[in-house]
Amino acid sequence: MNTKIHIGTLIKKKLEEEGRSFTWLARKLYRHRTAVNKMFQNPDMNTGQLVRISLILKYNFFRHYANDIDSELNA
Repeated sequence: MNTKIHIGTLIKKKLEEEGRSFTWLARKLYRHRTAVNKMFQNPDMNTGQLVRISLILKYNFFRHYANDIDSELNA
C-alpha cells in the first residue's frame, strides 16, 4: 500500500483547529511536552496511542486509514 498519511501532521492540525496546545495534549496523555512534539514528527503511531488521542480529541483518526485502504482496494 502506498499510504501518504502522516498521522503526526493530522493530529497537529486537529489540535490547531480546536485551539489546543501541545502542552494540553501532553497533560491529557500524561506525557512530557517534548514527547508530544516528537509524536508530531512521526508518520506512524501505535494503535493504542492513536485510540487514546482519538478519544481525547473526539475525532476518529482511523478514518484516514480506512479511506486510504478503500481507495487501494477499489483501484
